[in-house]
Parts: sequence; C-alpha cells; structure tokens
Amino acid sequence: MLYNYRKKLHDSHFVAGIQILSIAYMQTKLKIRNMYPYFYLLLVVVSVVIALAILFLTHYRNSGHTELYREGVRNENDGRYELALQNYEDALNEIQKLKLDNQFGIKISQRIKVLRNFMLYEKNLRIVRSIDTMKPFAFKMSK
Repeated sequence: MLYNYRKKLHDSHFVAGIQILSIAYMQTKLKIRNMYPYFYLLLVVVSVVIALAILFLTHYRNSGHTELYREGVRNENDGRYELALQNYEDALNEIQKLKLDNQFGIKISQRIKVLRNFMLYEKNLRIVRSIDTMKPFAFKMSK
C-alpha cells in the first residue's frame, strides 16, 4: 500500500511537472506566435520603405529637367545653340516649378548666361565679317 501511495505521489508530481512544462511551453509558443505578426509587419514596412526610396531616386535622377539639361548639353556641343538655350530654359522652368535642388538651377542659369553671351558674340562676329567682306568689293568698285 505504501508502495502504491508513493507511486501515485510520484506519478502525480510527474504529471504536475509535465503540466507545468507544457504550460511554460505553450506560453512561449504563444509569445512566438504573437511575435510573428509583428515580424511580418516589420518586414513589410521595411520593404515598402526601400521600394519607395528606390523609386524616388530613379525618378529624381531620370526626371524631365535632367533629360532637358542633357539634351541641351548635346545640342550645345553640336553647335545648335538656340535649341540648347531653349532646352536649358525649359529645364530651369521645370526645376523652379518642382522646387528642387537650387544648386542645379544656379548651374543651369549660369550656362544660360554664358550661352546668351556666346550667341551675342557670334552674331556680332558675323556682322563684322560681313562688313569686312563687303568693304573690299565696295573699295574696288570705287577705284
């Protein structure tokens, strides 16, 4: 009888120990289950932020004002100064409209000033050359 009592006591402590372990296991499992939604939410938020950053950077780099500026540089290098001037002015207007990087706007406005001065100089040079080429003919005719 004493043996049975000890066995029951031992079994009851064993069962109680298992119950305590199973309760602790269930609590940690519940904590882990409760953590998963926050983990997934964090992953989603981080991925959305990274995607938005990439989209913003690609849009900023390939936006209209930079394309207009590049086209203006190409036209200036090809000798089409009027078209380059128009491209620079369009790019400057777009930068002012979007209220973006002021340094880039300053750079474009300086290029516009230089290009206008160069076009004025070239125009005056053509006028002087045309007068110089006409003088010898006029002089020869008067002799």
